[in-house]
Amino acid sequence: MDTYILFFVEGGGEYMTIYEANRRHNIPLEVLQEYEKWQLPGTENKCPGRWQYDELDLKNLSIITTLYDSGFSEEEAHEYMFLLRLTVMFRKA
Repeated sequence: MDTYILFFVEGGGEYMTIYEANRRHNIPLEVLQEYEKWQLPGTENKCPGRWQYDELDLKNLSIITTLYDSGFSEEEAHEYMFLLRLTVMFRKA
């Protein structure tokens, strides 16, 4: 798998479409579509009918690409991210 480097700025609150995230951060559309399909806890479709990516999504995608680069399968990466998001949610509660 290729290595992808994601750059993002803390703060703000700008939302991007899948195509903007793909273009601005060079994230393959396949990875973005897979992320949407997973519907991880704590993530949501922020605009009815179209996913809107924010800074948390970009951080999650950075973790996912690192997992893939480390040899994780799609299923292993999904399970890792699911458990990570649950851990974060329980800490906030």
